[in-house]
Amino acid sequence: MTRKILWPVLYVCVPLAIIVGYLLATPDDFVSFGIMGFVLLGLCIPILLRWHFEILIVSWNAALVLFFLPSRPYLWMLMSCVTLFIAILRRAMFRTARSYQVSLVTWPLLALLGVVFLTGFSTGGMGLKSFGSQTFGGKGYFHILVAVIGYFALASHRIPQQHARVYVVLFFLSGLTAVVSNLAYVAGPGFYFLYNFFPAELAADQAVVSEGFSTSAILRVTGLTFACIALFTALMAQGSLRQILDIRRPWKLILLALAVLASLLGGYRSVVIIFSLIFVFVFFLERLHRTQVFPRLLMASVIGAVAVLPVLHKMPLSIQRAVSFLPVNVDPIARSDAGASTQWRLDMWKILLPQIPQYLLKGKGYTIDPGHLYMAEQLAASGNGSTIDVAILSGNYHNGPLSALIPFGIFGFLSFIWFLWAGGRMLYCNYRWGDPSLRHFNTFLLVYYLAKVVFFFLVVGQLNSDLFFFTGLIGLSISLNGGMKKPSPAMSAESRSGPLSKINLRSRITEPLGTVAHQNHV
Repeated sequence: MTRKILWPVLYVCVPLAIIVGYLLATPDDFVSFGIMGFVLLGLCIPILLRWHFEILIVSWNAALVLFFLPSRPYLWMLMSCVTLFIAILRRAMFRTARSYQVSLVTWPLLALLGVVFLTGFSTGGMGLKSFGSQTFGGKGYFHILVAVIGYFALASHRIPQQHARVYVVLFFLSGLTAVVSNLAYVAGPGFYFLYNFFPAELAADQAVVSEGFSTSAILRVTGLTFACIALFTALMAQGSLRQILDIRRPWKLILLALAVLASLLGGYRSVVIIFSLIFVFVFFLERLHRTQVFPRLLMASVIGAVAVLPVLHKMPLSIQRAVSFLPVNVDPIARSDAGASTQWRLDMWKILLPQIPQYLLKGKGYTIDPGHLYMAEQLAASGNGSTIDVAILSGNYHNGPLSALIPFGIFGFLSFIWFLWAGGRMLYCNYRWGDPSLRHFNTFLLVYYLAKVVFFFLVVGQLNSDLFFFTGLIGLSISLNGGMKKPSPAMSAESRSGPLSKINLRSRITEPLGTVAHQNHV
Protein backbone atom coordinates (compact mmCIF):
# COMPACT_ATOMS: atom_id res chain seq x y z
CA MET A 1 0.00 0.00 0.00
CA THR A 2 2.88 2.31 0.83
CA ARG A 3 4.50 1.70 -2.55
CA LYS A 4 1.25 2.51 -4.35
CA ILE A 5 1.21 5.91 -2.67
CA LEU A 6 4.97 6.54 -2.98
CA TRP A 7 5.35 6.02 -6.73
CA PRO A 8 2.79 8.71 -7.83
CA VAL A 9 4.47 11.14 -5.43
CA LEU A 10 7.84 10.43 -7.01
CA TYR A 11 6.39 10.87 -10.49
CA VAL A 12 5.43 14.42 -9.50
CA CYS A 13 8.32 15.42 -7.25
CA VAL A 14 11.25 14.25 -9.37
CA PRO A 15 10.26 16.17 -12.55
CA LEU A 16 9.38 19.18 -10.43
CA ALA A 17 12.80 19.05 -8.75
CA ILE A 18 14.50 18.91 -12.16
CA ILE A 19 12.54 21.91 -13.42
CA VAL A 20 13.25 23.90 -10.27
CA GLY A 21 16.96 23.07 -10.49
CA TYR A 22 17.07 24.25 -14.08
CA LEU A 23 15.31 27.49 -13.20
CA LEU A 24 17.69 28.15 -10.32
CA ALA A 25 20.56 27.95 -12.79
CA THR A 26 19.17 31.11 -14.46
CA PRO A 27 18.00 33.13 -11.44
CA ASP A 28 18.11 36.49 -13.23
CA ASP A 29 15.59 35.50 -15.88
CA PHE A 30 12.11 36.99 -15.38
CA VAL A 31 10.41 33.76 -16.55
CA SER A 32 12.34 31.82 -13.91
CA PHE A 33 11.13 34.21 -11.24
CA GLY A 34 7.57 33.82 -12.43
CA ILE A 35 7.57 30.01 -12.53
CA MET A 36 9.33 29.78 -9.16
CA GLY A 37 6.73 32.13 -7.76
CA PHE A 38 3.92 29.85 -8.93
CA VAL A 39 5.71 26.80 -7.49
CA LEU A 40 6.12 28.48 -4.12
CA LEU A 41 2.52 29.68 -4.25
CA GLY A 42 1.38 26.11 -4.84
CA LEU A 43 3.36 24.91 -1.83
CA CYS A 44 1.84 27.68 0.28
CA ILE A 45 -1.78 26.89 -0.63
CA PRO A 46 -2.52 24.97 2.62
CA ILE A 47 -1.12 27.86 4.67
CA LEU A 48 -3.09 30.44 2.67
CA LEU A 49 -6.34 28.51 2.99
CA ARG A 50 -5.99 28.48 6.77
CA TRP A 51 -4.28 31.80 7.57
CA HIS A 52 -4.97 34.08 4.59
CA PHE A 53 -7.08 36.57 6.56
CA GLU A 54 -4.63 36.72 9.45
CA ILE A 55 -1.77 37.35 7.01
CA LEU A 56 -3.81 40.14 5.41
CA ILE A 57 -4.37 41.77 8.80
CA VAL A 58 -0.69 41.63 9.70
CA SER A 59 0.54 42.76 6.28
CA TRP A 60 -1.88 45.70 5.76
CA ASN A 61 0.47 48.29 7.27
CA ALA A 62 3.67 46.28 6.90
CA ALA A 63 6.47 47.64 4.71
CA LEU A 64 7.03 44.37 2.86
CA VAL A 65 7.40 44.20 -0.92
CA LEU A 66 7.25 41.25 -3.32
CA PHE A 67 10.47 41.66 -5.30
CA PHE A 68 9.68 38.80 -7.68
CA LEU A 69 6.55 40.48 -9.08
CA PRO A 70 6.50 43.36 -11.57
CA SER A 71 6.47 46.82 -10.00
CA ARG A 72 7.33 45.31 -6.58
CA PRO A 73 3.85 45.48 -5.02
CA TYR A 74 3.36 45.38 -1.27
CA LEU A 75 2.43 42.12 0.41
CA TRP A 76 -1.00 43.42 1.48
CA MET A 77 -1.91 43.95 -2.17
CA LEU A 78 -1.37 40.29 -3.02
CA MET A 79 -3.07 39.09 0.16
CA SER A 80 -6.10 41.29 -0.55
CA CYS A 81 -6.60 39.52 -3.87
CA VAL A 82 -6.00 36.09 -2.33
CA THR A 83 -8.41 36.69 0.57
CA LEU A 84 -11.17 38.04 -1.66
CA PHE A 85 -10.74 35.13 -4.09
CA ILE A 86 -11.02 32.59 -1.26
CA ALA A 87 -14.04 34.44 0.14
CA ILE A 88 -15.80 34.26 -3.24
CA LEU A 89 -15.08 30.53 -3.52
CA ARG A 90 -16.37 29.99 0.00
CA ARG A 91 -19.63 31.81 -0.78
CA ALA A 92 -20.05 29.73 -3.94
CA MET A 93 -19.43 26.42 -2.16
CA PHE A 94 -21.16 26.93 1.19
CA ARG A 95 -24.54 28.56 1.63
CA THR A 96 -23.81 29.25 5.28
CA ALA A 97 -20.78 31.40 4.44
CA ARG A 98 -21.41 35.04 5.32
CA SER A 99 -20.08 38.33 4.10
CA TYR A 100 -20.30 41.50 6.17
CA GLN A 101 -20.48 44.09 3.40
CA VAL A 102 -22.16 47.40 4.24
CA SER A 103 -24.11 48.81 1.31
CA LEU A 104 -23.77 52.32 2.74
CA VAL A 105 -20.03 52.10 1.98
CA THR A 106 -20.06 49.69 -0.95
CA TRP A 107 -22.06 51.85 -3.36
CA PRO A 108 -19.94 55.03 -3.16
CA LEU A 109 -16.78 52.94 -3.33
CA LEU A 110 -18.00 51.22 -6.51
CA ALA A 111 -19.07 54.58 -7.92
CA LEU A 112 -15.58 55.96 -7.31
CA LEU A 113 -14.02 52.89 -8.91
CA GLY A 114 -16.29 53.27 -11.94
CA VAL A 115 -15.30 56.92 -12.43
CA VAL A 116 -11.63 56.01 -12.07
CA PHE A 117 -11.75 53.32 -14.73
CA LEU A 118 -13.88 55.33 -17.14
CA THR A 119 -11.41 58.19 -16.82
CA GLY A 120 -8.48 55.85 -17.34
CA PHE A 121 -9.89 54.30 -20.52
CA SER A 122 -10.88 57.69 -21.95
CA THR A 123 -7.50 59.35 -21.31
CA GLY A 124 -5.10 56.99 -23.01
CA GLY A 125 -5.41 53.74 -21.09
CA MET A 126 -3.89 52.49 -17.87
CA GLY A 127 -0.44 51.43 -18.98
CA LEU A 128 2.14 50.08 -16.54
CA LYS A 129 5.80 50.74 -17.19
CA SER A 130 6.74 47.45 -15.54
CA PHE A 131 4.71 45.59 -18.20
CA GLY A 132 6.36 47.42 -21.10
CA SER A 133 3.59 49.92 -21.82
CA GLN A 134 4.34 52.99 -23.94
CA THR A 135 2.49 55.17 -21.42
CA PHE A 136 3.13 55.45 -17.70
CA GLY A 137 0.84 56.16 -14.77
CA GLY A 138 -1.03 52.87 -14.45
CA LYS A 139 0.38 52.38 -10.97
CA GLY A 140 -2.03 54.99 -9.61
CA TYR A 141 -5.03 53.11 -11.03
CA PHE A 142 -3.63 49.84 -9.66
CA HIS A 143 -3.30 51.28 -6.15
CA ILE A 144 -6.92 52.45 -6.18
CA LEU A 145 -8.12 49.06 -7.44
CA VAL A 146 -6.28 47.03 -4.80
CA ALA A 147 -7.45 49.45 -2.08
CA VAL A 148 -11.05 48.67 -3.06
CA ILE A 149 -10.28 44.94 -3.26
CA GLY A 150 -8.71 45.18 0.19
CA TYR A 151 -11.89 46.68 1.63
CA PHE A 152 -14.00 43.79 0.31
CA ALA A 153 -11.40 41.29 1.53
CA LEU A 154 -11.37 42.71 5.07
CA ALA A 155 -15.16 42.91 5.18
CA SER A 156 -15.57 39.30 4.07
CA HIS A 157 -14.46 37.85 7.41
CA ARG A 158 -15.41 38.35 11.04
CA ILE A 159 -12.71 38.83 13.65
CA PRO A 160 -13.32 36.61 16.71
CA GLN A 161 -14.37 38.90 19.54
CA GLN A 162 -12.14 37.15 22.06
CA HIS A 163 -9.11 37.91 19.86
CA ALA A 164 -10.07 41.45 18.87
CA ARG A 165 -7.21 43.12 20.75
CA VAL A 166 -4.60 40.91 19.12
CA TYR A 167 -5.92 41.54 15.63
CA VAL A 168 -6.20 45.31 16.08
CA VAL A 169 -2.74 45.67 17.62
CA LEU A 170 -1.11 43.55 14.90
CA PHE A 171 -2.95 45.53 12.22
CA PHE A 172 -1.16 48.72 13.29
CA LEU A 173 2.02 47.36 14.87
CA SER A 174 3.17 45.63 11.67
CA GLY A 175 4.23 49.08 10.45
CA LEU A 176 7.35 48.67 12.61
CA THR A 177 8.89 46.86 9.63
CA ALA A 178 9.47 50.26 8.00
CA VAL A 179 12.54 50.85 10.17
CA VAL A 180 14.32 47.83 8.65
CA SER A 181 15.19 49.92 5.56
CA ASN A 182 17.07 52.45 7.70
CA LEU A 183 18.75 49.74 9.77
CA ALA A 184 19.91 47.95 6.61
CA TYR A 185 21.58 51.13 5.35
CA VAL A 186 23.32 51.71 8.70
CA ALA A 187 24.49 48.07 8.82
CA GLY A 188 26.26 48.41 5.48
CA PRO A 189 26.39 46.73 2.07
CA GLY A 190 26.34 43.27 3.62
CA PHE A 191 22.70 43.83 4.55
CA TYR A 192 21.54 45.51 1.34
CA PHE A 193 19.92 42.24 0.28
CA LEU A 194 17.11 43.19 2.68
CA TYR A 195 15.98 45.77 0.15
CA ASN A 196 14.59 42.86 -1.85
CA PHE A 197 11.93 42.55 0.86
CA PHE A 198 11.70 46.08 2.30
CA PRO A 199 11.22 49.29 0.30
CA ALA A 200 14.54 51.06 -0.28
CA GLU A 201 12.86 54.45 -0.77
CA LEU A 202 12.28 54.67 3.00
CA ALA A 203 16.05 55.08 3.40
CA ALA A 204 16.51 57.34 0.36
CA ASP A 205 16.72 60.64 2.25
CA GLN A 206 19.12 59.10 4.73
CA ALA A 207 21.39 57.79 1.99
CA VAL A 208 21.36 60.96 -0.11
CA VAL A 209 22.46 63.16 2.79
CA SER A 210 24.93 60.65 4.26
CA GLU A 211 26.68 60.09 0.92
CA GLY A 212 26.91 63.81 0.19
CA PHE A 213 24.61 63.80 -2.85
CA SER A 214 22.44 66.54 -1.35
CA THR A 215 23.26 70.05 -0.24
CA SER A 216 20.80 69.72 2.65
CA ALA A 217 22.29 69.38 6.13
CA ILE A 218 19.14 67.75 7.54
CA LEU A 219 19.36 63.98 7.95
CA ARG A 220 15.83 62.58 7.73
CA VAL A 221 15.10 59.00 8.82
CA THR A 222 11.82 58.28 7.04
CA GLY A 223 11.47 54.59 7.91
CA LEU A 224 11.91 55.29 11.62
CA THR A 225 9.12 57.87 11.45
CA PHE A 226 6.70 55.38 9.90
CA ALA A 227 7.68 52.77 12.51
CA CYS A 228 6.98 55.27 15.29
CA ILE A 229 3.57 56.03 13.78
CA ALA A 230 2.85 52.29 13.92
CA LEU A 231 3.88 52.10 17.58
CA PHE A 232 1.88 55.22 18.47
CA THR A 233 -1.31 53.99 16.78
CA ALA A 234 -0.96 50.48 18.25
CA LEU A 235 -0.64 51.90 21.76
CA MET A 236 -3.61 54.23 21.28
CA ALA A 237 -5.74 51.42 19.81
CA GLN A 238 -5.07 48.69 22.38
CA GLY A 239 -6.71 50.47 25.32
CA SER A 240 -8.12 53.70 26.65
CA LEU A 241 -6.09 56.88 26.90
CA ARG A 242 -6.84 56.97 30.61
CA GLN A 243 -4.87 53.72 31.01
CA ILE A 244 -1.96 55.09 28.99
CA LEU A 245 -1.76 58.23 31.12
CA ASP A 246 -1.91 56.24 34.37
CA ILE A 247 1.45 56.94 36.06
CA ARG A 248 1.04 53.87 38.29
CA ARG A 249 1.74 51.75 35.18
CA PRO A 250 4.08 54.04 33.27
CA TRP A 251 5.47 51.70 30.60
CA LYS A 252 2.73 52.55 28.08
CA LEU A 253 3.24 56.28 28.63
CA ILE A 254 7.01 55.88 28.27
CA LEU A 255 6.62 53.97 25.00
CA LEU A 256 4.19 56.58 23.70
CA ALA A 257 6.58 59.42 24.55
CA LEU A 258 9.51 57.59 22.93
CA ALA A 259 7.45 57.00 19.78
CA VAL A 260 6.58 60.69 19.53
CA LEU A 261 10.16 61.85 20.12
CA ALA A 262 11.75 59.33 17.74
CA SER A 263 9.23 60.14 15.01
CA LEU A 264 10.57 63.71 14.89
CA LEU A 265 13.86 62.41 13.47
CA GLY A 266 12.10 62.16 10.12
CA GLY A 267 11.67 65.93 10.05
CA TYR A 268 8.01 65.73 9.03
CA ARG A 269 5.78 68.46 10.39
CA SER A 270 2.78 66.41 9.33
CA VAL A 271 3.59 63.75 11.96
CA VAL A 272 3.29 66.30 14.76
CA ILE A 273 -0.05 67.43 13.37
CA ILE A 274 -1.54 63.94 12.97
CA PHE A 275 -0.37 62.87 16.44
CA SER A 276 -1.89 66.00 17.94
CA LEU A 277 -5.21 65.47 16.16
CA ILE A 278 -5.47 61.85 17.30
CA PHE A 279 -4.54 62.66 20.90
CA VAL A 280 -6.96 65.59 21.19
CA PHE A 281 -9.87 63.72 19.58
CA VAL A 282 -9.43 60.66 21.82
CA PHE A 283 -8.97 62.89 24.88
CA PHE A 284 -12.29 64.61 24.35
CA LEU A 285 -14.21 61.51 23.21
CA GLU A 286 -13.19 59.76 26.41
CA ARG A 287 -14.25 62.95 28.25
CA LEU A 288 -10.97 63.19 30.10
CA HIS A 289 -11.28 66.99 30.03
CA ARG A 290 -13.91 66.61 32.75
CA THR A 291 -11.59 64.67 35.05
CA GLN A 292 -8.48 65.40 37.08
CA VAL A 293 -6.38 64.09 34.20
CA PHE A 294 -6.75 67.39 32.34
CA PRO A 295 -5.08 69.73 34.90
CA ARG A 296 -2.36 67.16 35.53
CA LEU A 297 -1.64 66.80 31.84
CA LEU A 298 -1.66 70.57 31.40
CA MET A 299 0.83 70.99 34.24
CA ALA A 300 3.09 68.25 32.84
CA SER A 301 3.00 69.90 29.40
CA VAL A 302 4.05 73.27 30.86
CA ILE A 303 6.92 71.68 32.78
CA GLY A 304 8.06 69.77 29.69
CA ALA A 305 7.95 72.92 27.55
CA VAL A 306 9.99 74.86 30.11
CA ALA A 307 12.61 72.08 30.12
CA VAL A 308 12.80 71.52 26.34
CA LEU A 309 12.39 74.93 24.70
CA PRO A 310 15.68 76.45 25.96
CA VAL A 311 17.69 73.59 24.40
CA LEU A 312 15.53 72.99 21.31
CA HIS A 313 17.93 74.82 19.00
CA LYS A 314 20.69 72.36 20.00
CA MET A 315 18.73 69.26 18.99
CA PRO A 316 19.15 67.50 15.60
CA LEU A 317 18.01 69.62 12.67
CA SER A 318 15.40 67.05 11.70
CA ILE A 319 13.66 67.48 15.08
CA GLN A 320 13.81 71.26 14.75
CA ARG A 321 12.35 71.05 11.25
CA ALA A 322 9.44 68.92 12.48
CA VAL A 323 8.37 71.60 14.99
CA SER A 324 9.39 74.65 12.94
CA PHE A 325 5.75 75.58 12.22
CA LEU A 326 5.28 76.29 15.94
CA PRO A 327 6.29 79.64 17.51
CA VAL A 328 9.55 78.24 18.92
CA ASN A 329 13.23 79.08 18.54
CA VAL A 330 14.83 76.75 15.97
CA ASP A 331 17.93 76.83 13.81
CA PRO A 332 17.56 79.08 10.71
CA ILE A 333 18.60 76.15 8.51
CA ALA A 334 15.68 74.04 9.71
CA ARG A 335 13.19 76.89 9.40
CA SER A 336 14.47 77.81 5.93
CA ASP A 337 14.23 74.22 4.70
CA ALA A 338 10.67 73.86 5.98
CA GLY A 339 9.70 77.25 4.55
CA ALA A 340 11.11 76.34 1.14
CA SER A 341 9.04 73.15 1.13
CA THR A 342 5.87 75.07 1.98
CA GLN A 343 6.58 77.70 -0.68
CA TRP A 344 7.23 74.97 -3.26
CA ARG A 345 3.78 73.53 -2.62
CA LEU A 346 2.09 76.91 -2.70
CA ASP A 347 3.74 77.68 -6.06
CA MET A 348 2.52 74.37 -7.47
CA TRP A 349 -1.03 74.96 -6.25
CA LYS A 350 -1.05 78.39 -7.89
CA ILE A 351 -0.26 76.68 -11.18
CA LEU A 352 -2.87 73.96 -10.68
CA LEU A 353 -5.83 76.06 -9.56
CA PRO A 354 -6.43 77.67 -13.01
CA GLN A 355 -6.45 74.15 -14.53
CA ILE A 356 -9.41 72.95 -12.47
CA PRO A 357 -12.13 74.17 -14.93
CA GLN A 358 -10.33 72.34 -17.73
CA TYR A 359 -10.65 68.98 -15.94
CA LEU A 360 -13.94 69.60 -14.13
CA LEU A 361 -16.10 67.30 -16.29
CA LYS A 362 -13.46 64.95 -17.64
CA GLY A 363 -10.49 64.33 -15.40
CA LYS A 364 -6.88 64.31 -16.46
CA GLY A 365 -6.29 60.76 -15.26
CA TYR A 366 -2.91 59.32 -14.35
CA THR A 367 -1.62 58.73 -17.86
CA ILE A 368 1.91 60.12 -18.32
CA ASP A 369 3.78 60.66 -21.56
CA PRO A 370 7.26 59.23 -20.85
CA GLY A 371 8.88 61.68 -23.26
CA HIS A 372 7.43 64.72 -21.54
CA LEU A 373 8.34 63.34 -18.12
CA TYR A 374 11.92 62.62 -19.18
CA MET A 375 12.32 66.11 -20.62
CA ALA A 376 10.96 67.72 -17.45
CA GLU A 377 13.33 65.68 -15.30
CA GLN A 378 16.33 66.60 -17.42
CA LEU A 379 15.45 70.30 -17.37
CA ALA A 380 15.01 70.20 -13.61
CA ALA A 381 18.36 68.41 -13.17
CA SER A 382 20.18 70.96 -15.36
CA GLY A 383 18.64 73.91 -13.54
CA ASN A 384 16.64 75.12 -16.55
CA GLY A 385 13.37 73.75 -15.22
CA SER A 386 11.59 73.21 -11.95
CA THR A 387 10.79 70.14 -9.91
CA ILE A 388 7.24 71.50 -9.81
CA ASP A 389 6.83 70.53 -13.47
CA VAL A 390 7.98 66.98 -12.69
CA ALA A 391 5.54 66.71 -9.78
CA ILE A 392 2.62 68.00 -11.87
CA LEU A 393 3.35 65.63 -14.75
CA SER A 394 3.58 62.67 -12.38
CA GLY A 395 0.30 63.66 -10.64
CA ASN A 396 1.94 64.19 -7.23
CA TYR A 397 0.09 67.36 -6.19
CA HIS A 398 0.70 67.16 -2.41
CA ASN A 399 -2.91 68.22 -1.90
CA GLY A 400 -5.84 65.98 -1.08
CA PRO A 401 -8.72 67.76 -2.88
CA LEU A 402 -6.60 68.46 -5.98
CA SER A 403 -5.44 64.83 -6.13
CA ALA A 404 -9.09 63.78 -6.56
CA LEU A 405 -10.47 66.72 -8.53
CA ILE A 406 -7.90 67.09 -11.32
CA PRO A 407 -7.37 63.40 -12.18
CA PHE A 408 -11.06 62.39 -12.01
CA GLY A 409 -13.08 65.59 -12.30
CA ILE A 410 -16.07 66.64 -10.30
CA PHE A 411 -17.70 63.19 -10.49
CA GLY A 412 -14.68 61.46 -9.03
CA PHE A 413 -14.36 64.14 -6.36
CA LEU A 414 -18.02 63.85 -5.34
CA SER A 415 -17.81 60.05 -5.32
CA PHE A 416 -14.83 60.26 -3.00
CA ILE A 417 -16.65 62.71 -0.71
CA TRP A 418 -19.64 60.36 -0.70
CA PHE A 419 -17.36 57.48 0.26
CA LEU A 420 -15.72 59.46 3.08
CA TRP A 421 -19.12 60.45 4.47
CA ALA A 422 -20.41 56.88 4.29
CA GLY A 423 -17.28 55.52 5.96
CA GLY A 424 -17.48 58.11 8.72
CA ARG A 425 -21.16 57.35 9.26
CA MET A 426 -20.46 53.63 9.51
CA LEU A 427 -17.58 54.14 11.97
CA TYR A 428 -19.75 56.43 14.10
CA CYS A 429 -22.58 53.87 14.22
CA ASN A 430 -20.14 51.16 15.37
CA TYR A 431 -18.71 53.57 17.94
CA ARG A 432 -22.18 54.62 19.15
CA TRP A 433 -24.01 51.30 19.05
CA GLY A 434 -21.22 48.71 19.01
CA ASP A 435 -20.53 46.09 21.64
CA PRO A 436 -19.24 47.65 24.88
CA SER A 437 -16.30 45.24 24.90
CA LEU A 438 -15.15 46.78 21.59
CA ARG A 439 -15.66 50.36 22.74
CA HIS A 440 -11.99 51.34 22.86
CA PHE A 441 -11.25 49.90 19.41
CA ASN A 442 -14.25 51.57 17.79
CA THR A 443 -13.37 54.87 19.45
CA PHE A 444 -9.84 54.82 18.10
CA LEU A 445 -10.88 53.75 14.60
CA LEU A 446 -13.35 56.64 14.42
CA VAL A 447 -10.79 59.11 15.80
CA TYR A 448 -8.00 57.98 13.48
CA TYR A 449 -10.35 58.16 10.51
CA LEU A 450 -11.54 61.69 11.33
CA ALA A 451 -7.98 62.87 11.99
CA LYS A 452 -6.84 61.48 8.64
CA VAL A 453 -9.77 63.11 6.81
CA VAL A 454 -8.93 66.49 8.35
CA PHE A 455 -5.27 65.93 7.51
CA PHE A 456 -6.11 64.89 3.93
CA PHE A 457 -8.08 68.05 3.17
CA LEU A 458 -6.23 70.66 5.21
CA VAL A 459 -2.59 69.50 5.27
CA VAL A 460 -1.51 67.03 2.59
CA GLY A 461 -2.97 64.01 0.84
CA GLN A 462 -2.85 61.87 -2.29
CA LEU A 463 -5.91 59.89 -3.39
CA ASN A 464 -4.16 56.91 -4.97
CA SER A 465 -1.79 56.38 -2.01
CA ASP A 466 -4.19 57.30 0.83
CA LEU A 467 -7.31 55.41 -0.28
CA PHE A 468 -6.00 52.14 1.14
CA PHE A 469 -5.74 53.82 4.54
CA PHE A 470 -9.44 54.76 4.53
CA THR A 471 -10.62 51.41 3.17
CA GLY A 472 -8.39 49.62 5.69
CA LEU A 473 -9.89 51.37 8.73
CA ILE A 474 -13.44 50.93 7.42
CA GLY A 475 -12.88 47.27 6.51
CA LEU A 476 -11.29 46.56 9.90
CA SER A 477 -14.27 48.11 11.70
CA ILE A 478 -16.73 46.03 9.67
CA SER A 479 -14.75 42.85 10.35
CA LEU A 480 -14.44 43.71 14.01
CA ASN A 481 -18.15 44.44 14.54
CA GLY A 482 -19.67 42.10 11.99
CA GLY A 483 -21.03 44.91 9.81
CA MET A 484 -22.57 48.24 10.76
CA LYS A 485 -24.32 48.36 14.13
CA LYS A 486 -27.72 49.99 14.57
CA PRO A 487 -29.61 51.12 17.68
CA SER A 488 -31.54 48.46 19.54
CA PRO A 489 -35.37 48.37 19.17
CA ALA A 490 -35.74 49.78 22.68
CA MET A 491 -33.61 52.80 21.82
CA SER A 492 -35.43 53.28 18.50
CA ALA A 493 -38.80 53.27 20.28
CA GLU A 494 -37.46 55.76 22.79
CA SER A 495 -36.34 58.05 19.98
CA ARG A 496 -39.74 57.85 18.24
CA SER A 497 -41.66 58.56 21.45
CA GLY A 498 -39.69 61.76 21.88
CA PRO A 499 -38.30 61.46 25.43
CA LEU A 500 -35.19 63.47 24.57
CA SER A 501 -36.32 66.72 26.03
CA LYS A 502 -33.73 69.25 27.09
CA ILE A 503 -33.55 67.79 30.61
CA ASN A 504 -33.35 64.16 29.45
CA LEU A 505 -30.85 64.98 26.73
CA ARG A 506 -28.65 66.79 29.23
CA SER A 507 -28.82 63.81 31.60
CA ARG A 508 -27.93 61.38 28.81
CA ILE A 509 -24.94 63.44 27.76
CA THR A 510 -23.59 63.51 31.28
CA GLU A 511 -24.03 59.75 31.79
CA PRO A 512 -20.84 57.66 31.81
CA LEU A 513 -19.97 56.14 28.46
CA GLY A 514 -20.18 52.60 29.78
CA THR A 515 -23.71 53.13 31.14
CA VAL A 516 -25.03 54.43 27.81
CA ALA A 517 -23.32 51.65 25.87
CA HIS A 518 -24.76 49.06 28.25
CA GLN A 519 -28.29 50.43 27.89
CA ASN A 520 -28.01 50.26 24.12
CA HIS A 521 -27.42 46.51 24.25
CA VAL A 522 -29.89 45.46 26.94
